[in-house]
Amino acid sequence: MLARNFATTTASTLISMVLGFVSSVIVSRLLGAEKFGVYSLALLVPDTLYIFSTLGLTTAYIVYSGKHPEKRGAMAIQSLIFSFVAGVLTLLFYIFLLSTHPAWFERFQVVGGFNLILASLLVPLQLGMINLRSVVLGANRITTINLGTILTAVNRILVIIIFVGILGWGVRGGIISQIANFLFVFLFMAIAIAIQTPFSTWCIDIKFFVKSLVFGAKLYLGHIAWWVLYATSRYMIAYMIPNSDEALGQYVMAAQLCAIIWILPDALQTVFLPHLSTTGENKQALTVTTIRIMFIAFLPIIITLILLSPMIKFVFGQDYAMSVLPFVAFMPGLLLFASTRPLVSYLTHLEKPGYSIISSWIGVVSNVVLNYFFIHSMGIVGAAIATSISNILMALVLVLFFKYESGVPLYQFVPQPNDLKIIKNVIIRMFHKIFNLNQQELCVSKQKV
Repeated sequence: MLARNFATTTASTLISMVLGFVSSVIVSRLLGAEKFGVYSLALLVPDTLYIFSTLGLTTAYIVYSGKHPEKRGAMAIQSLIFSFVAGVLTLLFYIFLLSTHPAWFERFQVVGGFNLILASLLVPLQLGMINLRSVVLGANRITTINLGTILTAVNRILVIIIFVGILGWGVRGGIISQIANFLFVFLFMAIAIAIQTPFSTWCIDIKFFVKSLVFGAKLYLGHIAWWVLYATSRYMIAYMIPNSDEALGQYVMAAQLCAIIWILPDALQTVFLPHLSTTGENKQALTVTTIRIMFIAFLPIIITLILLSPMIKFVFGQDYAMSVLPFVAFMPGLLLFASTRPLVSYLTHLEKPGYSIISSWIGVVSNVVLNYFFIHSMGIVGAAIATSISNILMALVLVLFFKYESGVPLYQFVPQPNDLKIIKNVIIRMFHKIFNLNQQELCVSKQKV
């Protein structure tokens, strides 16, 4: 089951990666490095407010949607109400600060007051989207998730072409494109839930909502730490480097390319936690084996990307020539932390998220300290090195926590010859699955004819 789900999810993820890369090329070339930096500033505060508003419900809904299928309607309606309330509070927060404390947004004045308020709409849409998606994912409806992944990537390209390319709305067009994309996913996931969960069951359950919040609270600090780790470098670049719009745009481009690559381990993360909740296999052995396979499969990809990194300036334009070195600097941390992602799922399944929270905050503290020194001396390259080192440190801490909890010796994390056979079987299953799907589509087409 895990191999099949991972195979189909990987197939859809690869398609999404290609489409995501195309959308990155389009938006970066249309805006240029400086405007792309301004666009990144416009999204920075809403993204930060979003992560502080999640309250850990995302993971709680993934776990409870599988364990309590009768509560999926309650989770859906609560997601809608929760996102609406968060959206109103975010809008009021923006209006209040922009009118009473404009100095706090001094660095963001280049974005424009209206654009900042417009970007605040991203908070409720992203909250609703991710929580509804969690309900679908927790129900182990992997095919629906995969279809949504592909359609979202296609939709993103279309809205960027319309609002940034054809209409030429620049930074504002980029913000509207993001709003349109989140709205699309929001509606898609709401419809996906409604198909199998009648609206009559979409009733508020306060007791269950409190239970979800209590469980989510255990994960909340970890989510915040992960976002702080992600956003720290961007804030510090914006404030520590004079006239940093262009430098920020170059750094964010390198980071976004890494985020596209991150979709691969995310494909496994999508199916691994629900699988742990339902499988009768040895969960410890499965987790360690999965980590070894991830490392072996990911290593040649990382090496290839490092070798191809000079192509960034040719694909995205000379404006992004300075993105090459930060991109390369991200790679070691990306390799190790992505490979150990199953450990987070394992510890979450045990309902002991404190380990991953500690690991994340260790990464945050090290990232802030390293950024302070490295940005002064090496600019955006130093910021990327700081993030990479922090990711490596978090991966090592997670491994040690897993060893303490499971008793699995460290030598079992070393890749083994049999792992190559497992990878081969997963690839074969993936292609068989794709081939079978194509055959079914062909039969349907012939019947229609």
